[in-house]
Amino acid sequence: MFTGLVEQLARVEGVEREGESLLLLIQTTKPLRNLRLGESISLNGACLTVVSVDGGKPRFELTPETIRRTCLSDLKTGDYVNVERSLRVGGRLGGHLVTGHVDCVGEIVSKEHHGKSAEMWVKIPTRLTPMMVEKGSIAVDGVSLTIVEIKRNAFSVWLIPHTLRNTTLGFKLPRDRVNIEVDIIAKYLKRFYYSTRGVSAHEPFGGSR
Repeated sequence: MFTGLVEQLARVEGVEREGESLLLLIQTTKPLRNLRLGESISLNGACLTVVSVDGGKPRFELTPETIRRTCLSDLKTGDYVNVERSLRVGGRLGGHLVTGHVDCVGEIVSKEHHGKSAEMWVKIPTRLTPMMVEKGSIAVDGVSLTIVEIKRNAFSVWLIPHTLRNTTLGFKLPRDRVNIEVDIIAKYLKRFYYSTRGVSAHEPFGGSR
């Protein structure tokens, strides 16, 4: 479990193909103290497992499911990723509850700067917008943000100067792809809504995609 508060940026040091999977090696800006094999770390909002450590650099395996569900396969050497270690029990929850299980890949359609901040619109599948509310939480590339406005297949957020300086969203541009995770509470509400009506919980609200 994560909070959507990015701790640091890390540089991608290598991407290697291994069968149907990809091996991703990163170099963090600050050392990851007491890093252990098998530890869960969020990279751009996707919960990944440390499979090896090479000179202090963690390596992660992207399975075919991760490749299909996220945009991590877009990464190449020299790119940067948002890094967050898992939440400690009893720690501060400054963002919102983020599982690291990406719901879809969205596409940035606009990013307009207003002074030192920026307004960003992201296009997503219509099946997800019913699980969003204005002023609710959303994770974009693992960054906990507040939804400002919602349309049928898109939503907007404001990026404050701190977010622009310290996360990948500072240099993302229109047409770039981002990982999206909706609020987990909304997912449970959707399942409850359908279970009380005898309808498949995998169908979108309203029955249309």
